[in-house]
Amino acid sequence: MVAVLVVAVLMVVIAMLTTVLTVAMLVTVLTVTMLAVLVVAFMAAAMAAVVATVFAVVLLVVVIRMSGNGQGQAEGRSKKQCFFHVIYSFLTN
Repeated sequence: MVAVLVVAVLMVVIAMLTTVLTVAMLVTVLTVTMLAVLVVAFMAAAMAAVVATVFAVVLLVVVIRMSGNGQGQAEGRSKKQCFFHVIYSFLTN
């Protein structure tokens, strides 16, 4: 009778340890998954910031070159033609 009781107690202890280990593994997996999601989100935000910065710098250069050409070329052309001319010259130079 004592052996059966010892085996039953051992089975309960093993079941509890298995449950604790399972919960610990699930918590670890969820934590690692959340960290991976956060890393990917921060990388996407950083890339978006870099793209926005490059776009803003290109627009700033285009606006500066449109406003200060000093050759009077914008008088005979429309603003759209001048804008595309500035972009073309910026990309080819």
